[in-house]
Amino acid sequence: MEITRPLFAGMSLVQTPPSALQGPLVMMARDDDSSPPATDASPTERFEHLVRTHYTFVWRTSRRLGVRPADLDDAIQEVFLVAARNLDSITYERAYLFRVCVFVASQSRRTARRRREIHDEQHLETALDHAASPEEHVQANEARRTLQGVLDDMPEELRVVFVLHELERFTMSQIADTMSQPAGTVASRLRRAREVFMKLAAARTKDWGNR
Repeated sequence: MEITRPLFAGMSLVQTPPSALQGPLVMMARDDDSSPPATDASPTERFEHLVRTHYTFVWRTSRRLGVRPADLDDAIQEVFLVAARNLDSITYERAYLFRVCVFVASQSRRTARRRREIHDEQHLETALDHAASPEEHVQANEARRTLQGVLDDMPEELRVVFVLHELERFTMSQIADTMSQPAGTVASRLRRAREVFMKLAAARTKDWGNR
């Protein structure tokens, strides 16, 4: 199986924008500015630029790695707090933030399991595009729920590689660098991840069709 081309190339997966949440980090992120900070920028200015540039990436990565909607705000703030403490050591921002997201998401999932809480995901998962029809809203919401459900069911080591390559468009070499893993290991896990994803997606589609 060819594994260099993302399965979802050209496919638009609707994601809830930061405006669906609240808080100081979200307000900072709404004025997105991808231009690099000045070389003489203060730590505060560098941190604000980091949030403006990568808030949405951290949001969707945390969600895809299994953080429940009710816990997203806390998880995202924890990711950026870790980054703030290590600003001087960050070289590749997205790669660094992804690694922190993996750790924070793992902690968040364990905490949620211990609490045994049931969250109402619809509140944060429903972000309507007012240019779309009601039918398109339903289809987009169902596709998003199906995708997240499959990701939640995947083993952690496979989900991480799958999210990076298929959804965030990282190259194989970028994934190897980000996760500090040999390229062969990344390729093997991606191949397995795709197989698992397709099986889980097929099972969910079958279950849905039998309802």
